[in-house]
Amino acid sequence: MNTEFDSILLDGEKIKWEGKPKFEAFIFSSLGVVIVGIILLAMVIGFSSLATKGFSSFSMSGVKPPTRTVNGMLDSAGGMIGKTGSIIHLFIIPFYVITIGMILSPLFKAFAYKKEKYAFTDRRVIISRGFIGQELKTIDYENIKNSTVSVSAVDKLFSVGSINIFTGEIGNTGGSNAAVYSRSDCLIGLTEAHEAYKLLRSLADVKSGSVKS
Repeated sequence: MNTEFDSILLDGEKIKWEGKPKFEAFIFSSLGVVIVGIILLAMVIGFSSLATKGFSSFSMSGVKPPTRTVNGMLDSAGGMIGKTGSIIHLFIIPFYVITIGMILSPLFKAFAYKKEKYAFTDRRVIISRGFIGQELKTIDYENIKNSTVSVSAVDKLFSVGSINIFTGEIGNTGGSNAAVYSRSDCLIGLTEAHEAYKLLRSLADVKSGSVKS
């Protein structure tokens, strides 16, 4: 059987399982990101509106200071307010871009769906994903520290599940109150997640030479 993974298979390596996310589940896996994006966008719009009204009200007040200083340079309060308002709007633009990008994440997922595929061979796990290009990641069974199968609320809606593979890689949340966490590679939206998980555990146990119940 010819597959797109054939080009990276080692001599004698055989594919035991191939899978691909269910389209609807893959698209809506970013639902949480969309909800957060909508909330943040509402906050950005609210802040922008308040800032605009605040500066407009101040500029319309009856106070009219001199428009020029003794050395002839412009010193208009209205001009200063206008410049400050423009700076604030320029500062807000990146937040608009980020939040709109979060809201449109299902669209990005749709473009990335074609390249999202998974495979288990007799030696390793292969993950294919990408948006414009393609990224292939492999995980040797010997490097798998733990693995879990989960079914989220969105997964239940589409009758699918996800497999998380942990290799001991540690991430950092960053910031002043940084916390560490275990990174995982996630195989999402699988229609037969539990069966695939059992096969994964079986292949990993055989490769490591252990038998687990």
